[in-house]
Amino acid sequence: MSMRAFVITGPGKAEVREVDSPTPGAGEVIVDVERAGVCGTDVEFFTGEMSYLHTGEAEYPIRIGHEWSGVVSAVADSADESWLGRRVTGDTMLGCGRCARCLGGRQHVCADRYEIGIRNGWPGALA
Repeated sequence: MSMRAFVITGPGKAEVREVDSPTPGAGEVIVDVERAGVCGTDVEFFTGEMSYLHTGEAEYPIRIGHEWSGVVSAVADSADESWLGRRVTGDTMLGCGRCARCLGGRQHVCADRYEIGIRNGWPGALA
């Protein structure tokens, strides 16, 4: 199954593409996105000025969308089914869950964090 997504393919270049629909991994849910914001970070990706493009923490093509909300539409086998139908917002910064920062509740500063739609390859919500 596929869906349409907004993808920035290079500085000043973007297109709508067909991409694979997500499937939830262990402990994960799928959210049908109802609203997504576009901010200055996204503009920096479009212009090519985003520092992560220059440090190797992000690369084109990239699907932006780190500010979003929606409804949980599917859960992994290992996830709590009571999440189905809940309205949720995204948490952009997902830590490794193992380091001292994560274990101390500071996953937003984890050195190995993913930033949805921004850093380390986790696609954003503009789909």
